[in-house]
Amino acid sequence: MTLTDTPPALADDETAPGDLGDDPYGDDLFGPGPTDTPPPAEPVPPTSSSSPWRDRFHAPTRSGWITIAIALVAAGLYTWGLGSAGVANDYYAAAVKAMSTSWKAFFYGSIDSGSFITVDKPPASLWVMALSARIFGFSTWSMLLPQAAAGVASVLIVHRIVREWMGNVAAHLAALGFALTPVAVVMFRYNNPDALLTLLGLGSAWAIWIA
Repeated sequence: MTLTDTPPALADDETAPGDLGDDPYGDDLFGPGPTDTPPPAEPVPPTSSSSPWRDRFHAPTRSGWITIAIALVAAGLYTWGLGSAGVANDYYAAAVKAMSTSWKAFFYGSIDSGSFITVDKPPASLWVMALSARIFGFSTWSMLLPQAAAGVASVLIVHRIVREWMGNVAAHLAALGFALTPVAVVMFRYNNPDALLTLLGLGSAWAIWIA
């Protein structure tokens, strides 16, 4: 072969000198070539319909409106003409008045501001009424309003427990029956400790139910 002759064609499985081809020292040595990757998507701004507050607070359903109506009925029964009750139980009224004027009497549950005589029961319910009397001044309304609030809360807890157990219809009937029970109406309009005791008992039952 002379200098003017052209070199023979290379076979398919042969590689020309200087051509890396499938040489293990090619891509493996310098890594794979650059690849085209799409740019990251831009974040979508939240819309007004995805507000967590709107998802949490929505319009009440028909069952919700019935529950609200039952609570309003209970509130009306427990507060109507509340000022005409006077001081209710004189023994506990004296303790509430003493606690509203003396923190020492408040702590020990005394019926006198000098903390000489204490009440015969745990003063938890008296503490609530005494705090109300400290805020609004001692009166029949300030003393008995926490009792009425405990009654409305008790009605709502009864509704919640029964609804989890037997559905909305049974919950409405149970809450309404509890609210209209004569002994409940008297209890939540008086300054005896039974109102807070009932509320705490129902709250404990609800906590056990959802646990």
